[in-house]
Amino acid sequence: DVEDETPRSSRQRRSGLSRLAEKRGLIASPTASNASLRSVGGTSGCGGDEALKSPGTNPGAGLPPPAPKAGGSRLLSRRKEQQPAVEDEGGTTGGVVRLGSSMKRSISSQDLASTSESQADMLMSTAVTSAAADDNSLGLDRLNDWDNSGSSRLGRLQQRRFQSSTSLANVPTDTRGSMSSLASNASSTMRKIPVSDVRNRTFLHGSLSANGLLGADQLDALIADRRVDIMAVTWNMAGLDSKSYPRSLESLLFPPDQEHVPDVYALCFQEVTPDIKELLLRCQATIGPNHVLFEFCRNKALLLAIFLRRDLIWFVSVPDTSFLSTRVAMATKGCAAICFTLFGTSMLFISSHFKRKILYFCLFVYLLIVRIRTRHLLIYAHMYLVHLYSTDDDANFEKRIHDYQKIITRLDLPKFTKPVRKSNDVTERFDYVIWSGDLNFRVRTGYGDRQRVDRVLTASTSPAEVPPDVADALTAGDELKMAQAEGKIFQNFLEGDIRFPPTYKFDINSDVYDTSNKQRVPSYTDRVLYRCRRPGTATVTAYNSIRELRCSDHRPVYAVINATIRPGVDSIPLAHGRFRHDIYVEGTRRRATQLDLSGLDARDKASQVCSVM
Repeated sequence: DVEDETPRSSRQRRSGLSRLAEKRGLIASPTASNASLRSVGGTSGCGGDEALKSPGTNPGAGLPPPAPKAGGSRLLSRRKEQQPAVEDEGGTTGGVVRLGSSMKRSISSQDLASTSESQADMLMSTAVTSAAADDNSLGLDRLNDWDNSGSSRLGRLQQRRFQSSTSLANVPTDTRGSMSSLASNASSTMRKIPVSDVRNRTFLHGSLSANGLLGADQLDALIADRRVDIMAVTWNMAGLDSKSYPRSLESLLFPPDQEHVPDVYALCFQEVTPDIKELLLRCQATIGPNHVLFEFCRNKALLLAIFLRRDLIWFVSVPDTSFLSTRVAMATKGCAAICFTLFGTSMLFISSHFKRKILYFCLFVYLLIVRIRTRHLLIYAHMYLVHLYSTDDDANFEKRIHDYQKIITRLDLPKFTKPVRKSNDVTERFDYVIWSGDLNFRVRTGYGDRQRVDRVLTASTSPAEVPPDVADALTAGDELKMAQAEGKIFQNFLEGDIRFPPTYKFDINSDVYDTSNKQRVPSYTDRVLYRCRRPGTATVTAYNSIRELRCSDHRPVYAVINATIRPGVDSIPLAHGRFRHDIYVEGTRRRATQLDLSGLDARDKASQVCSVM
C-alpha cells in the first residue's frame, strides 16, 4: 500500500507544499487533475501513455485560475514569466498543470497494465502529488533565484555608488572643488566652496589657484568677459558755490550717448568750494544705490572721487590716496591721486590742475598777506599786470611741463600693494593710469587766433560735434599734442579722438566763447588721457564734452574706457567691502525724496489739468 510506505510527516509536508502552490497559482488541485486524467484515459485504466501522447486539449484548460491576493499581481506575473512552461510529449503546453520528469518516470505503460483500476488510481494520485511537490519546489527555487539576482543587482549598484564616492574623496582638494563647481553650473552660477578648502587655507599666501577669492573662477562668475567700463569725468567748476550747483547732475553722470551705467566712476573736480560733502551727496543721489563712494581725495580746491559698483567692493584692495601741490602759494594747482587693485589689475587715477598766467598774482597776494611795504606791493602789482597781458606762451608751457614732471616723480604710490614695476615714474608702477584734469594747455599764438577759430567753429554744422577736418585744424597748434610729439610730457599715454568743440573759455551761463577784453582763444584745456602697461588691453569707447552744464567757464569732458581685468592673488590687503557709508545712506535718502517729490509734482500737474477741464 502506498500510504503505508509513505511516512506521515512526508505526506504532511507534501500536502502543505501543494496547498501553498495552489494558493500561489503554480499548480491546480490534485483532485481536479485526477478527474481530468480519468476523463482522458477512460474507465478501463489502460492506455495511459496514449492519453498522455494524444494531442487533446489542455487538461486544466477548463479550470479558472485562482485569484491572486491584492497587491501581488505584479509579483505573480513576474514569477510566471520566470517559470517556463513544460511541453508534454504530444506537443501541447500545460496551462495550469505541468507534469514534471518525476511523474513521467513513476507512471509507465507497464505499471498501468499490470495493476488494477484502484491501484492505478492510487498510483496516479500519488504521482500527481509528487509531481506537484516537485514542480512547487522548482517554482520556489526559481523564485529564490530571481530574488537573489535582484539582490545581487542592488548590491552591485550600491557598490558602484560607494566606489564613486570613495574615488571622489581621493581626488585632490583643488580638483574636487573644480569638479563640484562644474557639477553645480546647471543650478547655480556661483562656485561651491569645499569645506576642506576653507579649513586648510588661510587665503593669505598669495595663491594663484583658480578658485581663490580673487581667482579666475570668481572673476568669470562676476565679470564673464573680464572687461569693465571706466568713466573718467573732469570739470573745472570755477569756484561754484554749493547753493549754485545745478539742480540735476544727470547730464554729467549719464551723458546722452551712453546706454549703460559704467562700472567705475572717476570724478575729477577743480576749483571746488570747501563744501565738498554736498557735491558728493549729489553725485551719490544721481548715480543711485547700485554704486557706492569707494574713496575720495581732496587737495584744497581739487577733488577726486571714485564710485564703484556694489558688486566690486569685495574684490578690491585697500585704496591708497596721495596729493601734491605744485604751487605753494596757490591752493588750486597740484594733483590728487587714488590707486587700488581690482582682482589682479592695479589702477591709478590722477586729477590735476596745471599752471596758467598767475605767477606774479600769487606773489602779489603773498606779499599782501605778510604786509610788505607799499613800495614793494606796487612793484609786484606792476609785474603781474605786465605778465597778465603778455604773450610769453613759452614760459607758461615750460611751467606746465614742470608741473607734470613734479607729479610723476613725487607721488608716493602705491603704499599698501606691490607695484607691478619699480620705477621713479609713478605712472609705470600700475597696469592702468587714467589722468584727467584742467591741464591748461592752449593753442599757440601763430597757429590760430580768435578770429580764425571763430571762423572754423562757425563753419561746423553741429555745435556739439566737430568734423574730423575741423578738429584737426583746431588742434594743429595744441600745446599738449606738440609736447607729446616731442616726448616731453605724457609719454606712452593715449587719448581718444577729439570730435567736440573747445571746452574753454565760455561766458557763464552761455554757449558763447570769451567776450571779455582778453578775447581768449578757445582751447582744449580739459583732457582725459590713459596709459595701459599691456598695449591693446584698453580702448576708448566714448570721448566727448557736456554742453548742458553752463554754470562754469569750462565745459566738462568725459571718456569711457573699456579695460581688461585679470585674476589676482589672495595676498593683497582687501578692503573687505568698505565704502563711505554715510554718503551712501544720505544720498540714497535724498534720491528717494526727490523721486517722491517729482511724483507728487506730476500728480499735482495732472490734477490741475483735470480741474481746469
